[in-house]
Amino acid sequence: MNWQRCYYFQRWQMDLASGKVQLAAYPPYGGHEIIGGDTLVGRYGSMLLSHKLGLLPLDEARANEVRIWSNWATPVPSDYGQLSPDDRWLVTNGTEGEVAGKRLLIDGHETGTVLQIVHDFSSRNSWDSNTYTRVSPDATKLAHMCDMLGDTDVYVALARRPQAFRGVVLAREGRQVRLRWQPPAAAREVAGYNVYRTGESGRSYQWLNRDRVTGTEFVDVSPPATAFYAVAAEEHSGVEGLYSQKVHTGPATRFRLYAEVEEGDLTPPLRQHFDGLCANFRCARVWKETPQASTGAARLTLTVPAQVSFVLWVRARGEGSFRCQAGGATTTGQVASAQWSWTRADRPLVLPAGEAPVTIASDADGLCLDRVLPTSETADRPGERDARDPVPSPVEGLRATTVTAHEVRLTWIPSPDLDLDFYSVYIADRPDFVLGNATVLTSGKSTDFLDWGFKPGSTLYYKVVAINKRGVAAKPATLRVQVPNMETATLELAIADAELTEGLARGAAKGFAFAHVPTPLPKDAPRPKATWAFAAPVEGTYYRWARYTTFDAKQASLLWIEVDGDQRVNGTNWRLRFPNTLTRHLDGVKPGEETWFTDKAASGWWAGPTDSVTLNAGPHTLSVAFEPTHAPNGPRLSAVFLSNDPSYRPPGYDPRVDFRK
Repeated sequence: MNWQRCYYFQRWQMDLASGKVQLAAYPPYGGHEIIGGDTLVGRYGSMLLSHKLGLLPLDEARANEVRIWSNWATPVPSDYGQLSPDDRWLVTNGTEGEVAGKRLLIDGHETGTVLQIVHDFSSRNSWDSNTYTRVSPDATKLAHMCDMLGDTDVYVALARRPQAFRGVVLAREGRQVRLRWQPPAAAREVAGYNVYRTGESGRSYQWLNRDRVTGTEFVDVSPPATAFYAVAAEEHSGVEGLYSQKVHTGPATRFRLYAEVEEGDLTPPLRQHFDGLCANFRCARVWKETPQASTGAARLTLTVPAQVSFVLWVRARGEGSFRCQAGGATTTGQVASAQWSWTRADRPLVLPAGEAPVTIASDADGLCLDRVLPTSETADRPGERDARDPVPSPVEGLRATTVTAHEVRLTWIPSPDLDLDFYSVYIADRPDFVLGNATVLTSGKSTDFLDWGFKPGSTLYYKVVAINKRGVAAKPATLRVQVPNMETATLELAIADAELTEGLARGAAKGFAFAHVPTPLPKDAPRPKATWAFAAPVEGTYYRWARYTTFDAKQASLLWIEVDGDQRVNGTNWRLRFPNTLTRHLDGVKPGEETWFTDKAASGWWAGPTDSVTLNAGPHTLSVAFEPTHAPNGPRLSAVFLSNDPSYRPPGYDPRVDFRK
């Protein structure tokens, strides 16, 4: 038996067999405690509390060893989570308020830092689609489950790039240049390194190594007279890290230095903030927990090659001013832009050679600071893209190898770039479309692509883009494809026109007539069937769709399809789709509360991946058989649709998972 004392979270327990009373090992959390290597985090009301494992005795004398983990402007209610291997970063899902439906990273070193990484869009219809989240060893990625595309899949969201590192050392060895470096502090996921070189400080880096460098040194056998070098870590996943501080050889008088503000030593209310439009997917934001909070600051350390005067540029968004201090001097800037843009400080700064501390500060709540660029060139005007990043070569040789009314297959010449990461394919019905999430079809490393599901007779425009390790996209290659026309036919087989065998009954709900198994039949009974006789107008491949619902929240609804007496599809698992509830823990839905779905009838894995049937023109029969024991809450079938049009969507089709929206 357990009980607890309020206010200081003291928990007691009694062994009922012996009557022995003792202190329990941790506070009375509400379940779903998160246990790390040496730390436990648990919910207590709307707060997350943390302390060392095995905290005993848990009384007033040790109350100061219990910490509030998420000390934010609003409560951070959460559910399941995990700690990173170093016990610093907690990954969890927000459940209510401002963080509802978001996957979060909370910094144990500064618990006001609550990074909102990604919206999960998961229905939580089952344990498979629940809100479990895992963080990678270096906390650069998090993995979560989501069924927004129907079946539950695992998604990986990038939370930051691998760390930059200092201490790159350059040595001339005759005509060669040897670089040596130390691994970054967080290197559990690092598989190797990439080396970049340029002839001009802070501009147009070029990838040097053909293969990933697995050690911590690299020899450039044919360097130019003046060369600048930088090194970036690369994970096993292929994600590349921030550039190191650069080193150079040969005479140089022009210098451009870069520093990520969020990588500095931050003083609240300046905190790390997640933003996918930043090079590191993060920036620093003035985020005040209370109106009384004052000025936040970031202390950066720059490696300055020579003492010169630098013009200071800051990439920022929001409204408010910042000030920057270095070498006893101060310069300021004013930001007034909702979008990321570069702001030039009002006066230059003279930075001493060597390791130069630079502090940037602001008290403007909501102001976001991404990057600082001190440049010795007064004519520099930073652009939207990082000027250091290489630009990929455009895709060449784009052509269509197959064009039919059902599919288009594309191919192109592999890119010669050493730092190529992947290709993205986009599509629209006009040539001047915008590349983005609304038009992207796929991304991957292959130089072949198959497209389907379009309207016969369509004119399609494809754009293929090469993207490198830095996420920089090349100019797109464009191809116009004219899809052949074809005679299309669509059939609706309503349940009212079906012949039902014994065991099936008719009903109606929400305006839909249906057939179902009202009473369980013996396990060895023949599967009851609904059968239609129909005529296919033209020969071709017909895609199968069905309108259905089910009341069962615990058992998958299986329907078996026969065409012309041939069970060509061994079993079609029409997946359960329910509004956003944990239905596997409920008794299902009641009559009148059901949701009618119109889905493509795709086969289960045991039948092979198929969603269509080939028919000759003329008469046919189609039967749908029900599981005899799945009653009374099993599937209700209202109609079957057949169409040879790859772009066909039946009435009532809705791809959503969360039907509360």
